[in-house]
Amino acid sequence: MKIAISSDGNTVESKIDQRFGRCKYFVIADTDDISKIETIENPGAIEEHGAGIKAAQQLGESNVKAVITGQLGPNAINVLDQLGIKAYHASGAVKTAISDFVDGKLGKIGETADPHPEILHKQKGGERVFFPLLDNNGEDSKISPHFGHAPFFGIYDVEKKELKIIGNNLDHTDPSKSPIVNVPSAVMSAKPERVPFANPAS
Repeated sequence: MKIAISSDGNTVESKIDQRFGRCKYFVIADTDDISKIETIENPGAIEEHGAGIKAAQQLGESNVKAVITGQLGPNAINVLDQLGIKAYHASGAVKTAISDFVDGKLGKIGETADPHPEILHKQKGGERVFFPLLDNNGEDSKISPHFGHAPFFGIYDVEKKELKIIGNNLDHTDPSKSPIVNVPSAVMSAKPERVPFANPAS
């Protein structure tokens, strides 16, 4: 059976990319002979929209029966379901995930990633809204359609009515450093590049 692993590199030594649709490569292994390894570039990585759908379709064309990744968006998981491709969660090295899959140690992905580009985070002193940005132009910054793939994050303090913009330096191969989980902690230690606020351009 063919399985595909979202990867940041083109070898089994590479790390699993937690982004399915935006990963650079898919490492494909045959569970009947795990020495048979091939790597394909992910066409979804360069798509402006529908990256997860494009990636899922390519795996279907490659006769893949299971995928190992971090998170899946709702569109990608719907296409995978239609193609009969099961999804499993893993992190770390690709080769370890292949071995764990063969041994039945991986769990199925039961929840999809949040399809919305912004999240609301509550903390002491009020609420903050996080949203992805394509640039760092203060009130003229444009919102990115992709959360973790955006080059910048805007953080708006609802109570103080202040905007901070920081660069996106998060690691997409480590689930403990996923954008949604780690933006709050990253913001606390980051030096803002721009503070003025008005409604960001969409």
